Amino acid sequence: MKALATSIQTSTPHQSPSNLDPTQHYYAAIRALRIGIVARDPASHAEFAASIMCLSLTEVMFRDSAAGLSTHIKGVSQLLQTRGAEQYKSGVLHKLFVGFRPLLITEAFRSRQPTILASEEWIQLPFSIYSPSFMHILLNKVAIVPTYLHQIDEMSENPSQTDPSAITTLFSSLANILVGLESWERSLQHGTDGPCYLPRITDSPSNEGTPQTQYTALWFPNVTMANVFTHMWTFRIICMTELEKLALLFPWLILGEMSLTYQCHLHHIQDHTLVLSDQICSSMEYLLQDEMKLFGPASTFVPLKTVYHKFKADGSRQMNIVARCQAIVNRLVEKGLLSAPIIVFGE
Repeated sequence: MKALATSIQTSTPHQSPSNLDPTQHYYAAIRALRIGIVARDPASHAEFAASIMCLSLTEVMFRDSAAGLSTHIKGVSQLLQTRGAEQYKSGVLHKLFVGFRPLLITEAFRSRQPTILASEEWIQLPFSIYSPSFMHILLNKVAIVPTYLHQIDEMSENPSQTDPSAITTLFSSLANILVGLESWERSLQHGTDGPCYLPRITDSPSNEGTPQTQYTALWFPNVTMANVFTHMWTFRIICMTELEKLALLFPWLILGEMSLTYQCHLHHIQDHTLVLSDQICSSMEYLLQDEMKLFGPASTFVPLKTVYHKFKADGSRQMNIVARCQAIVNRLVEKGLLSAPIIVFGE
C-alpha cells in the first residue's frame, strides 16, 4: 500500500514532494512479498493477492514497467490456482478475484496463451453466490478467445500440415464469439433503463500555441459501462482481425460452406473495425476525467493498444486513428501513467 500511495503522490502533477522515492517502497514491498511467499502461509493468501494488486497498479506509474506488470499478473494467476475456483465464491477472496480477473484475461489476450479462467469451473463457481457484473459477463463470453489465438499461431507456423476440419471448427468458433458479442451489445442497448452512451460535444485539449477545437465524445452513465463497451468493441476488433487472418491463410474458407453472416463480416472488416476504433477513441475523454482517478485511465490500455496496432500495421491508411491514440497516450503520461507508451505502443 505504501508503494502504491507513494507512486500516486509522486506522479500527481503539482503534488509531488521531492523527498518521496516510490522505488524504495516498491522494492521493500517486493522483498516482503518474496519472504511471505517462501513461508507459504495459507492464511496470508488474501494478503498476498492484495499486495500483488497494489504492486500491479504501482507498475503503471513506472516507465518501462510492462514486464513487471505482466510478471505480477502471472503471479496472481498461479496464486489463484493454488486455492481452486471454489474458494473465490464470497468474502475477500471473491472481491480480489473480481478485481484481478480483467487483468488476467486481458493478459491472456496479450500473450495469446490459453487461460484456466476459460474453463467452466472458473466461469461458474466464483459467481455462484454473487451474480457477475456486465464486465464479467463480457469476460465470460471471451475468456476462450486467447485459446483460439494460440491455435491460430500454431496453424500459421505450419499451414499445410493443419487439419482442414480443425481450421473450419476454429473459424466457426471465433465467428460465433463475434456474432454473440454483437447480439449481446444490441440486447444491452435495448435492455437498460436509459441509453448506454450518448454523444457529447467536447473541447479537445490544446497544446501551447494550438487553438482549441471541438469534437464529439461518447459519454457513459458510469465507468463500468464505459469499460464494458470499450472492451467489447476491442474484443470484436480482435475477433474480426483474426478471422481475416484465417481467411487469408486458408482462402478456401470463404469458398466453402461458411454462412452468409460470416462472409459479410469478412467483406466489411475494415469498415467495421474503423467504426469500432473511432468509438473507442471517442470514449477516452470520459475515462480520462480527473474524477476517474487511476482506474479510469488505466482501463484504457487494452483498447488503445488494440486500435493502435491494428491501424499502425496498415501503413499510411487511417493514420489519423494512430495519431489519436498517440495523443491519448501523451495525456496518460501527463496524468502520471508513465508506462502507457511501452504498454500501448510496445516501443
